[in-house]
Amino acid sequence: MVVKTLAQLADLLGATPPQPAYADLPIEGVLGLDAASGQDLQRYITFAEDKRHLQEIEAANFGAVLLPPQLESQLPSLQVPQVRVAFAQLLEIFHPLQLYPASVHPTAVISPQAEVAASAYVGPYAVIEAGAKVGERCQVGAHCHLEEGVRVGDDTRLFPGVYLRQGTEIGRASLLGALTQVGPRAILQDDIEIGARCLLGACQIGAGVRIDNMVDIQDGVTIAPLAIIISQNCLRRQAKIGQLAIVAGHSLVQEGQEVGDYATIAASSLVDRPIPAGQEVWSGEPILPHRTAMRHVIERQLPLKYWKELQNLSKESPQKLQVDSHG
Repeated sequence: MVVKTLAQLADLLGATPPQPAYADLPIEGVLGLDAASGQDLQRYITFAEDKRHLQEIEAANFGAVLLPPQLESQLPSLQVPQVRVAFAQLLEIFHPLQLYPASVHPTAVISPQAEVAASAYVGPYAVIEAGAKVGERCQVGAHCHLEEGVRVGDDTRLFPGVYLRQGTEIGRASLLGALTQVGPRAILQDDIEIGARCLLGACQIGAGVRIDNMVDIQDGVTIAPLAIIISQNCLRRQAKIGQLAIVAGHSLVQEGQEVGDYATIAASSLVDRPIPAGQEVWSGEPILPHRTAMRHVIERQLPLKYWKELQNLSKESPQKLQVDSHG
């Protein structure tokens, strides 16, 4: 169990130092207010973003609290510019990533022509073929298969059953979920996270992309940095996803279509035409701006007679509608 004093946490977070009386206060974990019921909270730290939230935390009697600069509390506290970012940092401090020690399991099969860093871990029944290269501190889980010419960057984790096909390259500090298959000749840059049971073809994925579980990404797809692809989506051949774009679950991006930078595709949508860049939400089948799509849904659900009345009213001038409404 990790235990830190409040003063140590302040140093790690770059926070305003606590009052001297609380500097040695031991903290052994982090909890959100919604997970705090039925527990002794005196040795836990949480966060508050506003006065109402802070009052609930003080009533719950937490051991300490993260606060933005404009708030003060009767509880021991650390003031930080962004409380949610600091809270995420605390999660990493108190729940550090558990890695297997550097080793190769006796049942793993590694070609003499493969390169595996001495600091890497290779799990049971993993197969690493000739010409493959595994970087420093990598974690290759049980039953993973790396075909010829695969490259895996430093500090990357492959969960059990990952299959990397010929010529695929994975950047550093990435994570691939269980039973995911990638390639052949896919190029994935640094700091990418991919969920379980995904199928990726010969695609190119930019740094910082997040892909949820059970996503199908076909050959020729390009995903720009920091995009988010949520679960059970299909991106067909030659589709393009822009920087910081979001494609929500159960959606289909048709072959050759493009989702522009910053655009958001709502769940269960069919992208059958190019989506322009911009912070707008699109939805429906066929795809439309979200407000327009929702209006069409409402119109379809109205009884026929009311729908006709609505159509007639839409033809009236605003002046006449105003007179009628007061008449």
